[in-house]
Amino acid sequence: MKMTGWKPIPRGCTRGVQHITIAEYWELDLKSRDSQSRRRRLINRGLLGNAASPSKRPVHPAVAEPQGNPVGWEAAQAVVASALMRIEKVRDDTVPNDEIATELESDSAAGLAAILSLLQGQRPVTWLFTGDNIVQGTGSTAGQRSCVEIFAERVRGELRRAGDVVINTGVSGDSAAQLLETFRRRVSRYRPDVVAISLGINDCKAGVAGRDAFRRTIRDLLDSVRMAGGIPLVILPHPVYIPATRKRADLRQYVEILRQEIVRDEVPCVDQWDDWLQHWPDPSATKARLADGRIQLNAAAHQHLAGLIFRKLQIFDPQSSACVGPS
Repeated sequence: MKMTGWKPIPRGCTRGVQHITIAEYWELDLKSRDSQSRRRRLINRGLLGNAASPSKRPVHPAVAEPQGNPVGWEAAQAVVASALMRIEKVRDDTVPNDEIATELESDSAAGLAAILSLLQGQRPVTWLFTGDNIVQGTGSTAGQRSCVEIFAERVRGELRRAGDVVINTGVSGDSAAQLLETFRRRVSRYRPDVVAISLGINDCKAGVAGRDAFRRTIRDLLDSVRMAGGIPLVILPHPVYIPATRKRADLRQYVEILRQEIVRDEVPCVDQWDDWLQHWPDPSATKARLADGRIQLNAAAHQHLAGLIFRKLQIFDPQSSACVGPS
C-alpha cells in the first residue's frame, strides 16, 4: 500500500494528532523511554529471549508498513515530548488522581494514533484480548456474546476486515502476576499487533499489601507487550457490588494505580470505571448489570463494554447491531 502525504485521524481523535505509521510509533516509543534498561530487566525475568539493543530489535510485521507522513511525524513527536514532561510528575506516584484523569487522553495519543493507523490500513491485524473475567466472558452471558466476540463481529464482519484475527486468552480469576508468568504462551507467541489487557478485579483482593507488587507487575506487562511488538490498550475494571464481595473493597485504589501507569507509559485506555459511575452511580444499578450479583458482567454489560471499545477506536456506529446490540 503506497502512502503519500498525510491524512488526519477521524474526528474525535485526541488533541488533533495527525496520522502516524506503525514504524513511526515504534521509533517514538523507543525514544521516549529507557528501553535498554527495561529490556534488560525483562530478559532477566525470562520474558524476552533476545538481548539485542532496541536499535536492533527484530522487525515486527507492523513495522513493515510504508514510511512517510512528515507532518504526522512532527505532530506525534510533539505529543510524546509533552507526554514525557507529564510522566516525570507520576514517577514518585504523587500526582493527584483528578489531574491524572484529565491527562489520560493526551498521554495516550501516540498509541491511539498507531491503532487507528492499523484500522485505516489494508494489512490484516492481529488483535489479542487477555487478562481476567471481563475478557474471558464465559459463564455469565446466558449464551449471548461477550465483548470480545462482539468486537470480532464489528471488525471482521461489519468493517469487512475478514483478514484480521481476534484472539481471546483471558482467564477468569486471573491476576496480573499470573498473566506475566504465562506471557509467552498467552501473548507473545501470537505476535499480536494490539493487546487489550483487563486486570485489577482479582488483584485487588490482596488489599493494601499487594498494591506495590501490582504496580510493578503492570509496568512489566506493558513493557513486555511493547517489546514483543504489540501496542497495549488497557481496559479499566468496572465497579463491583462490594456488599457481596468484601474482599474486593480495595478495587478503587487498584484502578488508580492503573490510571497512574497509563499516564506514565502513554497507554490508551477504555475507562469502564468512570463510565459506570456516570451512568449507574447507585450500587443497586451496578448489581443489576452483574450476572452473579457480584463481579461478572452480564450480556447487556458486555454489549455496553464493546460499545466503549468501539468509541475509543472511533469505529462506533449507532446504526450497527454490533455497536448497539440487537433491537
